[in-house]
Amino acid sequence: DTARARAAAEEVTTRQRAEILERVRQELSEKEAEISKERASLEALVTKLKQAEELLPQAQTKIREIEGQLRSAEENLDQAENGKSSAEAERTLADSRLQAVRERAAGEAEACLKAWTATGRNGAYALWPSLKIREGYETAVAMALGPLLDGVMVDDLEAMAQTLESGEEGPSGFLISKIPAGTTEGAGPEGAANFIESAGGWEPVLQHLLAGTCIAENWDQAKELSRQRPSAVVICRDGRMISGRGWQRRGKIRGTRPGRSEVEAAKEKLSRAEQSVADAVHRVDQARREVERLKSELITARDPCTRLCRRKSAAARRRPPGWSRRLSFTRRSRPKKFPRRSG
Repeated sequence: DTARARAAAEEVTTRQRAEILERVRQELSEKEAEISKERASLEALVTKLKQAEELLPQAQTKIREIEGQLRSAEENLDQAENGKSSAEAERTLADSRLQAVRERAAGEAEACLKAWTATGRNGAYALWPSLKIREGYETAVAMALGPLLDGVMVDDLEAMAQTLESGEEGPSGFLISKIPAGTTEGAGPEGAANFIESAGGWEPVLQHLLAGTCIAENWDQAKELSRQRPSAVVICRDGRMISGRGWQRRGKIRGTRPGRSEVEAAKEKLSRAEQSVADAVHRVDQARREVERLKSELITARDPCTRLCRRKSAAARRRPPGWSRRLSFTRRSRPKKFPRRSG
């Protein structure tokens, strides 16, 4: 009996030891698999860390380049907006100058034209701004026209006259009909009308209005022409006048009001100013689009750089879990004591 008991005890002890060894082998296998998995994970992290360290400087360099381009584009935008403001101010000034030149050129005819256009009708034109005069003879032609310098050429003279006379405080002016009264004899090449190069179809009327008025180059020629044509009024280029009826206009003649050439020059300046504004607006639009493009490109460049920085920081901080863990088969996992052998 004692031998059988001893044999049974040894069998139990052997079985317990075998179970413990099997459990230890299993835990070792699990730990080896875990360590292998963590080692692979660590190697992947190391690879990503190296990639991040290689790509991060390139991404940062690209970001700095884009930031420099963006600063330059913003400066260009500021310059373009300043140029636009200057161009708009110049356009406003050119428009004001054109309006002033037109009013000065039209003279008293401006009030008549405003009253006429207020009725919704057209067919009326200020005489002086409509004339294209041979260069250098503006003063002489203006003197030849006299009070008609403020005249209004109108298709329907009676209708305009009724408009001007309809109110108690209406304007007054010289109205010129498109149909000349009577016939006009030729004044020769010295005739004042011959120094008007164009008048918008009103040339026959001007031939009649300026009949009996001649233009000379200088005072000596004017006196000679006056002796030849006693009934004519002769005007020098500088504005001095002489008549066979015994009167003269002498002295320094002040410059005449702006004419068609000045109005056209003011229109040209306004046109250039408007073109400058259009160009400035185009440059501003281009600069804004460039700024928006670079901002979008900067955001696109910063995203991967931020991810790389985070990846690098995470990889540097991370430690493979489980490396410092102790195996579970510690002293506590072992039986407190094996059964003693009997005998």
